[in-house]
Amino acid sequence: MEEWNEDLDGMEGFVLEGKKFARLPEEEFGHFHTQDCYVFLCRYWVPVEYEADEEKKKGEGPGEAEEEEKPPEEDFQCVVYFWQGREASNMGWLTFTFSLQKKFESLFPGKLEVVRMTQQQENPKFLSHFKRKFIIHKGKRKAKADSLQPSLYHVRTNGSALCTRCIQIGTDASLLNSEFCFILKVSAGAGAARLAGCPLTEGGSSS
Repeated sequence: MEEWNEDLDGMEGFVLEGKKFARLPEEEFGHFHTQDCYVFLCRYWVPVEYEADEEKKKGEGPGEAEEEEKPPEEDFQCVVYFWQGREASNMGWLTFTFSLQKKFESLFPGKLEVVRMTQQQENPKFLSHFKRKFIIHKGKRKAKADSLQPSLYHVRTNGSALCTRCIQIGTDASLLNSEFCFILKVSAGAGAARLAGCPLTEGGSSS
């Protein structure tokens, strides 16, 4: 996980509120909603490779070579990740292209890459920045939630810990499956219960 983040120099988050993007508080990083659109500006450092002038070094004394020896320079590249929830309007993408994208292009000319993603089709590099804390809630971010209503989440890994997502599903016992893990969040202050699946054996009984 750490090697995926070695080149990350900084990350800023934004969320679409009405007709404009607002800065996303850091404590909300890793929390997404199916009816919202998010933008993350990531800055990566890029080492500059260069070939030393061997002929020049040969003609210099050892002292001179040490004095002129400089540490490798560093460059940077910015990647903007646009994330759209499954139930979000495509207007979020249009709003982004005519606002934040233009602003970022003027700030980082020639150093900006835009990556558009939809829910559960995330870029592995993007997922790595949340260090396995990637939770997708149903509805909108600012919608008033019913604190008395329990919430059920399905933990999915897609065969890799890097791709771990926790996705809210309907609170329905028929959706439970012995092959998977689920988290049941109950009323505020009562905590949460982790429901770990128990795979079935060939004979049909649980092991």
